[in-house]
Amino acid sequence: MDDELFESLLYQEESAYLDFKRDQYPFDKATDKQKSKLLKDLLAFANSWRRADAYILIGVEEVRGGRSKVVGLQEHLLNRNLQQFVSSKTNRPLEFDYLPYNFHDLQVGILRIPLQERPLFLPKSYGKVEANKVYIRRSDATGIANPDEIARMGISHVREGLTEQPTLELQFADVENRVLLGQNLKLHSSILTLPMMEEIPLFYSEYANIAFGENRNYYRDIAIYLKETKLLNSIGSHVKNAGKILAENVFISMSIPKHSELVLISEEEYPDTPSTSRFHVPTGIPLLARQGNLSLHEHHNRLSIEINVGNIQPGAEAWSDSSFYIGARKNHIVTFETTTVANNLAEPQRTNLTVEITVSDKQFGRQDLNDFLECDRQ
Repeated sequence: MDDELFESLLYQEESAYLDFKRDQYPFDKATDKQKSKLLKDLLAFANSWRRADAYILIGVEEVRGGRSKVVGLQEHLLNRNLQQFVSSKTNRPLEFDYLPYNFHDLQVGILRIPLQERPLFLPKSYGKVEANKVYIRRSDATGIANPDEIARMGISHVREGLTEQPTLELQFADVENRVLLGQNLKLHSSILTLPMMEEIPLFYSEYANIAFGENRNYYRDIAIYLKETKLLNSIGSHVKNAGKILAENVFISMSIPKHSELVLISEEEYPDTPSTSRFHVPTGIPLLARQGNLSLHEHHNRLSIEINVGNIQPGAEAWSDSSFYIGARKNHIVTFETTTVANNLAEPQRTNLTVEITVSDKQFGRQDLNDFLECDRQ
């Protein structure tokens, strides 16, 4: 487990391979009934239909439709005690491990349940867990496997399933024009130097004598807007499933180190276009409408871009439904460390994407103003 994988799990929903527990399982000095809750969850995940490790994150409060909240733990369970307890109850050894984990100075517990031989059950009832019942995790709930499911269980089926996995190909993209940009991108940032504000003329329209609320600083606002936006480049993402099976619940994380010369912002942070009216209401896409499957986050000394892709059919492709903006104040090469996970990927897929940004200085002039006005009229 590492921070990237842990962070990506926080953005996913509970499923046949993931569960969140706010509080630690009762164990030491607990009753059989209390301890059977842990046993039942381990059995259900061990028997679930999946192609990757399952995780129970303890000390994490589920947030549906968003990033689950890490609340932390006061105490950990001992892995060896758990192993002895579980192995004494099941029909065959149940493979799992308990890992204490520090995430941003908060302690959490991670139960990892790998793929293994099935079915697993208790020959003798214990607490709330009934004897000879095959508990199974389906989506975000636990149920009892039916005879057909039990008949199809077995290590040979697990291994056979692992030979078929989605093949995900990730690259940068211009999502507005649906253009693929590759994995190694060259961009340019302009450092626009402005004159003193009083050197930029005030704005007067031909209807100045009747205009109400006219923005006299319109031209100066344009200069500031151009200074901010000439630095930036728009980038989105594109992922293709080149495999022969469905990619289930795909999630992508792109992470870069913070740098004083680097600018990385979301669509929500992009400057609004200047207006001739002092009472202008921004005409850009409203915040709620712009929220899509791509979001930016800051974690200590790193910045991350999180993209919830969902399912991708074999041979199909998925574009992020929004972009992020990147620029630099000095020549800079940025390496995006990407992690792609899916329910049916045996392990996270890691790829490095690079962006090389060259920077030039430019003096703001009348032509910049004219070009903006001409473009705005169109």
